[in-house]
Amino acid sequence: MGSNYTGPIPITPESTRLEVQVQRNDFNARLKQIMFNTLISTYYATFIPCVFTPSALSFELFWVVKHSVTVFFGCGTLYFIHLYPSDYIHMMHRTAKNLGQWGQIEGRISHAFYSTWSPTQVWPINSFVRVDKSLYKSEGLKNCAEPGNLAQFRFYTLFNDPMLVLGVILCGLVSMILMQHVSLAYSAQWYQMISEATLLFANYYSLFKLVRDYIVFMKLTSETSESKKDN
Repeated sequence: MGSNYTGPIPITPESTRLEVQVQRNDFNARLKQIMFNTLISTYYATFIPCVFTPSALSFELFWVVKHSVTVFFGCGTLYFIHLYPSDYIHMMHRTAKNLGQWGQIEGRISHAFYSTWSPTQVWPINSFVRVDKSLYKSEGLKNCAEPGNLAQFRFYTLFNDPMLVLGVILCGLVSMILMQHVSLAYSAQWYQMISEATLLFANYYSLFKLVRDYIVFMKLTSETSESKKDN
């Protein structure tokens, strides 16, 4: 499963960047495990039965391909829910908030408006710093990121909004379920209806988990925004 991350490190710029690196490695390791397990599950569930089909029997190539795609996406979603639970995504979201983000700006500004970036300082929002010959503006409430670091930029973009990752997977799953309903309505053979109904049952479980987590994160984000307004 990759490295096991046990908890947050005290918030300092150096520890925050180290925490991001550890979580990035763990996230990538889990993603590789999802892809590997999904491919293996799809291989044994769809390809192997076709290979060992007796020569006296025939199968529809279109149905096999569609069934393989459905199994692949369904298994991938189940593995995603298992390896990326809501508390894991929330942990990544907290780290992204502590990390912050820098946006590169064009043009020139007066020396009085920017400082030289220091790796040991937490920069507030709307700070201007200079790194080499480039100017950057802080965009997070707290900014511990290294200006120009693409890996940290992608981490912040992906996990700053915890609903982003869940929303993408949820949209794909809903589209898959709708297509399965259409396929089930036009299925004429008993084996097609049984296999489609079985996959729908598994996808319904994934849909329930994703919708529940999405609603929780949506309420959490809304409460956080309201508390900031009150302050």
